[in-house]
Parts: sequence; C-alpha cells; structure tokens
Amino acid sequence: MNDLNYEVIIIGSGMGGLTAGALLSKNSINTLVLEKHLIPGGYTTTFKRKDYKFDASLHMINGCGENGSVYNILEKTGINISYYKKGDKITPIAPDEVRFIELDSLFRIVDKNLNIDYKIPSDFTKYKETLCKEFPDFESNINDFFEEMDKFTDFVFNFLSSDDSKDRGTPPQRFFTSLQETASSLLNDFGITDPRLLKIITHITGFFALPAEKVSQFIYAVGAFGYNKEGAFQVIGGSGALASAMAETIKKHGGEVKLKSTVDEILIDEAKNKAIGVKLTDGTIYNANYIISNADATHTFNDLIKVSEEYLKSNKRISKFISTINKRKTSLSAMIAYFGLNIDLKKLGFTDYELSFYNQDLSWAEMLEIIETGEFEKNTNLPMTIYSNIDPTCCPEGKSVVSCIALSDINYIKKLLESDGTRGKKYKDYKKKFGNFMVKRISDFLGIPDLDEMVEVMEVATPLTLNRYTNNRNGAFIGWEVTPEQQITNQIPQKTPIKNLYLASAWAMPGGGVSAVIMGGNTVANTILKKKNK
Repeated sequence: MNDLNYEVIIIGSGMGGLTAGALLSKNSINTLVLEKHLIPGGYTTTFKRKDYKFDASLHMINGCGENGSVYNILEKTGINISYYKKGDKITPIAPDEVRFIELDSLFRIVDKNLNIDYKIPSDFTKYKETLCKEFPDFESNINDFFEEMDKFTDFVFNFLSSDDSKDRGTPPQRFFTSLQETASSLLNDFGITDPRLLKIITHITGFFALPAEKVSQFIYAVGAFGYNKEGAFQVIGGSGALASAMAETIKKHGGEVKLKSTVDEILIDEAKNKAIGVKLTDGTIYNANYIISNADATHTFNDLIKVSEEYLKSNKRISKFISTINKRKTSLSAMIAYFGLNIDLKKLGFTDYELSFYNQDLSWAEMLEIIETGEFEKNTNLPMTIYSNIDPTCCPEGKSVVSCIALSDINYIKKLLESDGTRGKKYKDYKKKFGNFMVKRISDFLGIPDLDEMVEVMEVATPLTLNRYTNNRNGAFIGWEVTPEQQITNQIPQKTPIKNLYLASAWAMPGGGVSAVIMGGNTVANTILKKKNK
C-alpha cells in the first residue's frame, strides 16, 4: 500500500475541480486530482463515434472573451487561450490550449402557434433593441428591465470572479430582492406580460429544468443575460478539449492528474474533526492537508465519509449538514440523443446553432406528468443543437452533428432495468425508441424526408448514463433544483463543517453551470491560498 503526501487532493475532475487544481498548481501548491473515469471533465466531456465528435453536455459558456469573468479566471491558471472565427483555417491546438469560438446569436425560437420566429442576439444592446422593435407596446417596460439587468449582471460577475472583496462594488437593490423571488415575479415587476414576449425572454429557463414561475430570480437573471453581457462561446473540439487543456495545465505546473482512480473514502481524523487524506478502491492512501470534493455533495458525505456514530453524535453541525443535504431536491435529469448525419444541414439552409421548435403549450404540471411517466412522445416540442454549424472539427465536411434533449426522471428509468439491476432489453428498447422519435421530430420540423436513412451514428444517454459517469445524484444535470429556496443564500456553502474539507462543484456555491463551477473552483482555491499565506 502506497503512502503519499500532497498539500491538496481534489476528488473529481469536473470544471470545479480542474479550476481549483490549476490555480493551486500555478501557485506552487503540491496538488493531486483523482478521477474515476478514463478522461477528465465530468459533464465537460467529448466522445467520438466513427467520424463524429459529440459534446456530452455543453451548449455555451459566457465570459470567455478578454476580461470576461471566466477568461480572467482561466488566465490566472496559465492555460493558453486562443480564438477561432468562422472561415479560419484550423491549425493544431497545443495540449494546454483552449480555443473558443464566439456565437453571433444565442437561440432561434420558432413557435407557430404564437407566430414567433426570433433569434436572440448575443449582444445585450441589440437584444434589447430588437425586442423593442418587435414589441413596441412594451418598449418602456423592456428598456427599464434591461437597464436593471445591466446593473445586476455587472455586479454579480464582478463579485463572483473577483479575488478581493474590496473590488466587488455595491450591490443594486434588485440583488437582494432576487435572492428570494422567482423569474416570474421579476417579469411581473416590470409589467412584461405579453405571451409572445414572455416565450422569448424566458426561453433560457429550459437550461435550468424549471419554468419561470419556479426558477430562482437570481439564477434566471444571471443565466438569461450573462451570455448577452459577456458573450457566448463554445469550445473548438468540444468541452472535453477544455477539460483536457486544464488537466495539462495542472501537470505543466507540477500538479498531478490521476485517471481511473476511484476514491472510496475521505479519511477523517475524528479527534481533530479534520480531513487528512483519501483512500482509493485499490487500497492506495494519499495524505493531504486539504481535501476538495468536486463530487456530488450527497455522494461526498453519504458514501465517502465513513466515520463512527460517536463522532456524528458529538458533532451536531456535521449531522445537521448531512441531514440538510439529504433533504434537498435535485434538479431533473435528461434524455439526450446524439446524431451523426451524412448530410450538411448548413448547406440545406439550416445555419442556426441552437434551434427550438414549439408546437405545444404545455403547463409545468403537464410536463411533470410526461417526465414522471416516461411518455416522451406526448411532448412534441424540439430543442436541438447543431454543433457542426460552429465547430468544424466535430465531423468531416458534408456531414453534421446534432443533439436533442428532453427532461427526464431517473426514477422512471430505473423501472426499465432488469430485476438484478442490469440494463436489459427493456432499457435498450426505450433508448432506441427515444432516439428514433427525435429523428422523426427533426425530420418533421426541418422538412427533410427520410432523415432516418441519413443517420450514421445514434447514441442516447439517460439519467442513469449521467449518473454512471459522474456520480451526480439522480443524474441531475445542474445540481440542486434551481429554486429560490435552494440557491445563493440558501445554497450549500463550499466550506464544510469538517476542517479543511471543501466543496467545489454544482452542488455548492455558486451553483450549477460550467461558468458557475469555474467560479466556485476559483473561490475554493483562493480560500486555501489565503489560509496558507497567513
């Protein structure tokens, strides 16, 4: 059995863990990142099938342009940042380099029932101006709303990416209101009531797996306008390329990233109430002064911390912490279909990146019934992403990469398993049925007959897939459910009741989403650096 010592050990190589690891390594902190999978990244993963590269989950990330909130953090890690523009020649990318492409529009929303065919611009001012032109009766409301969101997002991104509390500025009044209210109440405050306008301006809530009447006002405001204020970007080569470059950056500065290394236990000195190391499933022990868990908070405390009953009884704060996280509600999960097509959708006139078609107006209660019963055919709306329209490296010329997503519940998917818990015919048939249904929806909406004959690759991920590769509870794709009761001031803190054990993931402050977990990793790294520099 090995006995190795590090200053910091990080469990998991999602973006929160990689960011913390890269910043600590850059500051000469002896750091080890342990990852159970074959590749780093967590949800920021790219996989290949035949000629096609698929991004597992990332659609876009804000703040990657110069002086953006994410850029400023990445720059501190020492990663090499470059940019690609449409039409540029693809040149080799260094192992420690991430190459971004900026999107010129965010979403195209098509709803024939509401007579909507609208592209949300990536530019904040242009977005406001096009809405005012489209909805002249609400021009004053829109201007007031955007003015408030301008001040709000400026403060939030400065606050989350700043290392010095003195530089964070004064929060606008809306900041405090947003902590306990929903997105719907925000829009009501500004008199935004037109159904067509609401459809456009709340479209982003799909990223949070909740409707506007339930999603946190704070999270909605940052999510809806962060892309417009700071730019929206995707990674050339997929999000896995960002994760790989971060891992290389850690190694470049003397840190270590060990793959296929599953942590079985976080070692606790019960007498000192302090995290002191980890044990792997193969019995290897690594000691450290600080432990950062990039894993799901419930997995961290329910599965990895194996302390005595006496310890828990004598440490009420820890018992209460565990009880709190176990009572919290996770976000929904998703079914995701990935397609490699032997046609170029762009040449057929479909040039959008994010494209959402609506032909039904489903209430949240109706959506939940569909999700809980697994009857996805009852939801004929279609959100689709055409990755090949922005990333020329994801497939050969003349072909296309597309993904489609639908909200899902792991509890229904578990019912499809065999009695011994294996994934048998019933489970596999359900996946195939979902994939074929999505092909039919794409065919119908785009007006491409026989699209099924053009599918060279079809992969389908379920909530169980997401859970299997990341250990995220219930296969949740954004951590905790994004309600006011569970976010920001009610979010799980990064500092835990166990000394020197921190959380840096979607399951702790500031929450889910790639840019948010990067900021979370930055915060934890800075906390440790400040403690060491005292």
